[in-house]
Amino acid sequence: MLKGRYKKVEDKTAERKNKNEDTQETPVMSEQAREILDKYREDLKRGKSPITQKNQADKGKGLDIYPSILEYEKIEYVVKRALLTCNRCTQEARKVKIDRVEYPGELMHVQMNSRIYVEDREMTINGKVPAGVKDCFGGLRGEEEKRKEAEKEEGKEDKKKKKDKVNIVSFGNCTCIPQGEELDKIIQSENLMDKKEKIKKAIENGKGTCYCFMNLNKEWENLPISNESVLREMVLPKGGVEKRAFRSNSHLKFNGMEGIHMGSKLFCQFGQGIITALESGQNNVDTIIDPTDEELLIILATIYGEAAGCSEMAWRVVAHAIMNRVGVRDWDKYGTAYKIVTETGFDAFKYPNAPYLEILEYLKNRDYANERIERFLEVVLPIIMEEEADITNNVAYFYSPETQKAAHKRDPKKYREVPRMAEDERLEEAKFEGTENDDFRFFRFKD
Repeated sequence: MLKGRYKKVEDKTAERKNKNEDTQETPVMSEQAREILDKYREDLKRGKSPITQKNQADKGKGLDIYPSILEYEKIEYVVKRALLTCNRCTQEARKVKIDRVEYPGELMHVQMNSRIYVEDREMTINGKVPAGVKDCFGGLRGEEEKRKEAEKEEGKEDKKKKKDKVNIVSFGNCTCIPQGEELDKIIQSENLMDKKEKIKKAIENGKGTCYCFMNLNKEWENLPISNESVLREMVLPKGGVEKRAFRSNSHLKFNGMEGIHMGSKLFCQFGQGIITALESGQNNVDTIIDPTDEELLIILATIYGEAAGCSEMAWRVVAHAIMNRVGVRDWDKYGTAYKIVTETGFDAFKYPNAPYLEILEYLKNRDYANERIERFLEVVLPIIMEEEADITNNVAYFYSPETQKAAHKRDPKKYREVPRMAEDERLEEAKFEGTENDDFRFFRFKD
């Protein structure tokens, strides 16, 4: 859950600590920690894991409870929403035919569909749910398997919850299907004739042929790690990682299931593809948002309403401009970002536009399907949560010249053609690479 620090009043005159610049050094192991690690290695040889035993004893506390074993990263375990890839898929459009009708085969939401999704579970790695070897329901067939699994559950509520919830949606278009291929024979040979209409709809909706024909093995393969991997450079510590000094087939278990890591493989029987993780997902920005947190929703909607159609750098500068006002100078009585956006004159809040309303509706019924909004959240949330240092050198004002001119033309009594901030002698204009094509001018205080 987000920590909600954006609601607290702190001394804004002090320079914010840059939490992006991680200067932590690899810790020196204590003798006690080394003894624990040596015992862990011996237990691994016997097929036993003290982390598993410890987590069973402290169920639900996550791997933070056993940090001494996890100080050195070698095998990094994969968590929910980590990005995956398949060596037999392409993200390019591929025309196909069904019932003699040609479909362009264009793709949508490829990155979102290429992530691994798992249901919420009790045991976590630093708050993120680990994926396991049995998290391999994929594509159209996976949805069917999930549906059958749900039918075995008692109660309609459980059925509704599990229906169509797969671990892997699609990697795009399968390269084993040539450009312009007629899919009718493939559909028949794969015993999917009763799913033909669903396949048509899926291709129209940009899910690709990977979604339509994906046929995954029942479990991921966790391969032994060679000694060579141990010789690679050390990295900063994370949760849910192991350092191995020997080959071993034993892997950590989470929630009663063996976890998957960066070396794990999943085989697709249809396209002969091998699925692997491009990242563990442990470094991904936590974008979990409480849909009942009205203050946070309004802050995000205001930023999106002001800058939705602009560059990512513009998103960042606008977000920083809001945070740079909190509790200082002309805004010393406004102690939170929420008060800044609701009480200091942001047009997107005063006169909600289409992007403002769009993101509010999306966040209240979030399905992770809107790639632009999801990317917006990844960019902006660390700023609102004060986890990204100010990159603007105290920008606190901005306006949109073209929008301002249009508003002045529409209502000259209400809107000046050039706002007073552009003529304020206390301010100087600030320019940022990447915002050249955005309808924005930014200003900071000279002192």
